Amino acid sequence: MAEKLAALGQMAATIAHEVRNPAGIIRNYLTLIRPVLHEHRTESAYLDVISEELGRIELFVQSLLGAFHPNQSMPTAITLRTQIDAVVGFLRPRLEQHQVTVVSQLDVSTAAVLAEPEALRQVLLNLILNAIDAMPNGGILSFTASDDLDRVHLSIADTGPGILPEV
Repeated sequence: MAEKLAALGQMAATIAHEVRNPAGIIRNYLTLIRPVLHEHRTESAYLDVISEELGRIELFVQSLLGAFHPNQSMPTAITLRTQIDAVVGFLRPRLEQHQVTVVSQLDVSTAAVLAEPEALRQVLLNLILNAIDAMPNGGILSFTASDDLDRVHLSIADTGPGILPEV
């Protein structure tokens, strides 16, 4: 069993290397192209989407590596607001493109949570992208949190149609 896990870890490292190199090259070319297209809104928006998707690939590669090197990602005391603001900021162009308004009702005093920052950002990224997909004509995405004793409750809601009862 240990040999299989070691082999999977090596394969994950190889995949990460093979994905990171072209992703880095693509990101460098985006940096070179962006100034040329700054006056072309549509094409510039395409570059934003490419950059966002590269970010998703990079997060995936990081989580793939984390699965085989769990000591690299240790739970840390972090604030939800900081993590949410970071992911919303990263997705700002896509949120604006799809006319999604973000409403954050997070209290500054909400207690810190013990979490793995990268894992939490990946979860938030997936939830926000799902919300954007659920509201193709725009809408509101809201975040609320409350804490009691040793728990923090985070609620994320959107104004999309929801999941049909039969599903």
